[in-house]
Amino acid sequence: MAARSLRIALVSYHTSPFEPLGTGEAGGMNVVIAHHAQELAARGHEVEILTRRADTSSPEVEYIAPRLRLHYLPAGEPRRYPKGELDAFVQEFSRAMRVLARLDGVAPRCRWDLIHAHHWMSALAAEETVLAANVPLVFSYHSIAAPVGATLADGEPAESPARIAGEERAAQLAHRVIAVSQYEATAVAERYAACNTQMTVLLPGWTATCSTRWLRIPLVYLGRCPSMSCYLRVPTWRWPPGFNHSRVSILPLKHWHRWSWHIARPW
Repeated sequence: MAARSLRIALVSYHTSPFEPLGTGEAGGMNVVIAHHAQELAARGHEVEILTRRADTSSPEVEYIAPRLRLHYLPAGEPRRYPKGELDAFVQEFSRAMRVLARLDGVAPRCRWDLIHAHHWMSALAAEETVLAANVPLVFSYHSIAAPVGATLADGEPAESPARIAGEERAAQLAHRVIAVSQYEATAVAERYAACNTQMTVLLPGWTATCSTRWLRIPLVYLGRCPSMSCYLRVPTWRWPPGFNHSRVSILPLKHWHRWSWHIARPW
């Protein structure tokens, strides 16, 4: 148990960490946030995850585990949007977050001791609360915008035009940025040097096994790799009965700033 219990908000604006992998925007970031939240709660901290309501069936709050709650906040219509369009609803989410934080005059202080925003839109959504309550903001990029003028890979959806400015603003707001590798830390420092952001490198851990609806394999979270010559060695594979494993492959991606490798979704 932690020596001092903290009240922590984890903001994952564009995707719920507990959304089934392979649906919507659910991927590696979701896995990292979900395990991070569960571990913090298990160590005695009060953890609340804030995400955008993407359907009409989700409750206002879902109790995931002791000391761990998931809040669905309004931002646009309760449906899925392309990620590149979601920044249009950040301010609506920000207002709902401010109310949840009790900065609406009902209570004298913010309900959180710390806010950790994941991805640039989450940092912008947390801005009003961070500034109004003077709460420390920790920020994780998870991925960095493509350089201006970069060519998209075939089928790759366009990002919001506001992303680069949003990432810079996130760096300005953050009391500390958490990078998943020294390479990412260097890239952020070079891209947003004027922000003079405090940075810490925390290498992601890995689980012995990870079950999905398609396959069960040891999972290693690689993050963005600077070289296309990295390999993911999988010691054991356990295919579900009748699964067509020929439809799964490990593919290199075109740009280094994206995921260097991913497991193709088998559909």
